[in-house]
Amino acid sequence: LLRSRSDAELDVIAPATPEWRVRDIAAHLAGVCDDITEGNMTGVASDEWTAAQVAKRADWATGRLLDDWDEHATFVEGQMNALGPGMGQMLFDAFTHEQDIRGALGEPGRRVSAAEAIAFDWIVTSMQAPADASPDDSRLRPPIHLVTDAGEADIFGLLGDKEKGEH
Repeated sequence: LLRSRSDAELDVIAPATPEWRVRDIAAHLAGVCDDITEGNMTGVASDEWTAAQVAKRADWATGRLLDDWDEHATFVEGQMNALGPGMGQMLFDAFTHEQDIRGALGEPGRRVSAAEAIAFDWIVTSMQAPADASPDDSRLRPPIHLVTDAGEADIFGLLGDKEKGEH
């Protein structure tokens, strides 16, 4: 998807991450694999952590960037089962960024996959109301009914909100 692209194509702003070009998303994804490999997990998933990944690779040629990603991804692939729930977040991030890259490049596809199903399950699980929440809990957000190619689910709010018609 990326190796055969021109610099101009890689400099296109991605629609879902308008502060990043396609190249920056690739730098972030490569950086995640690099950081996991090197044990650099301080500030994981923070704006500062991801900005450092992009900044480190800002001037790299496309081939170098993708080779770096391939090299570190090999290590991460061997660790995937050990990452537990964190793997769901990483897969969600990678899947959504791939779709953003595809949108920027006008290359739709690969939406129906195991990655899509795992990403959907992770986000739905992550966005549930806290188990100890009560109806007046300040941590609650208005419920949202998700409908995607991967399935349907209610997130946020307390269980039972759907029956009350609060969507």
